[in-house]
Amino acid sequence: MKAVIILAHWMDQQGHLDQETQDRIRLAYDQFHQIKADFFVTTGWNYRDDTPLCLGNQVAEVLIQDYGISRQNILTDNHARDTVGDAYFIRKNILSAYDVRNVVVVTSDYHANRAGLIFRTLLPKNIDVDVCSAQSAHLHDPATIQHEQQSTQAFIDTFRGTDTGSESSIYNTLRHRHPFYNGEVFALI
Repeated sequence: MKAVIILAHWMDQQGHLDQETQDRIRLAYDQFHQIKADFFVTTGWNYRDDTPLCLGNQVAEVLIQDYGISRQNILTDNHARDTVGDAYFIRKNILSAYDVRNVVVVTSDYHANRAGLIFRTLLPKNIDVDVCSAQSAHLHDPATIQHEQQSTQAFIDTFRGTDTGSESSIYNTLRHRHPFYNGEVFALI
């Protein structure tokens, strides 16, 4: 099976998705038809304190309402708090339940290299991972470039020594060494 994974960016209090996420959805829709994918995967948690809405659900709703995608062709996981979590929770909660052999990860151009590294590292090696990126205004922004470099190094440092072939080893690294999952920034998983 083939899946198109949409990495969402931001939403407002009412659940309206920002332009960057809208651009990613549009590209994902094109990729879905181009590769004849079986389903979309949407992801993202309730990261806002001022709304009960989850980012992954909002992306799914846009696919249904604006693009006419059937709900049966959309799988959603709302556990991820960042791209690392996207890869882990999609692996654990979605891909393991299906015979997925190919995924296309859709993100923005400035985030493509890091997203590719994360998904290729954390997904099982028998899954072919491609990354497709939407154009953004941030590609050449010095602060964005610096953030991506720092985040890439933080990923490498965090997962150094982790057996990425083992879901439990990845989980232990998240739970003990990743600040979004170990209680430092957000609640402990």
